[in-house]
Amino acid sequence: MIHLLFLQDSQERRIDFPKFLALSNIMKRCLGASTYFPRFELDIKAILMAIQKQYLKSKPECKVTFTVPAETAKEVKVVGSFNAWNSEETALKKLKNGNFKGSINLPKDQSYEFRYIIDGTYTNDDQADAFWWNDFAATENGVLVL
Repeated sequence: MIHLLFLQDSQERRIDFPKFLALSNIMKRCLGASTYFPRFELDIKAILMAIQKQYLKSKPECKVTFTVPAETAKEVKVVGSFNAWNSEETALKKLKNGNFKGSINLPKDQSYEFRYIIDGTYTNDDQADAFWWNDFAATENGVLVL
């Protein structure tokens, strides 16, 4: 279960994520769009990006699965040193729940820089193993360590 922590009256409070989503929907209906701040909800969902690694027993490879919550996005791609930063190679598939998901097999015992392209905008995954500065892009890239 995923929990959100926040401070209320100088006390730490905890709420599970499904309850947060239910409360945010109530806030939308009661307060209306003019006073509700959906950006906060988007920021919370961005925390839930996921990278799963499954090391294969039959080959010296790791199956890496990327999951990106982006309900309003039309397309999400993952690019990196593993595909020569080619945005046409690794498009993620949109699921019914609004997430985009895809898997690739990569040689293990290596590190790979990567980023997502969400509707044309490059973004990092907060769940990356590390972040490395890239002079060419003049920004940090997420890093997968396998």
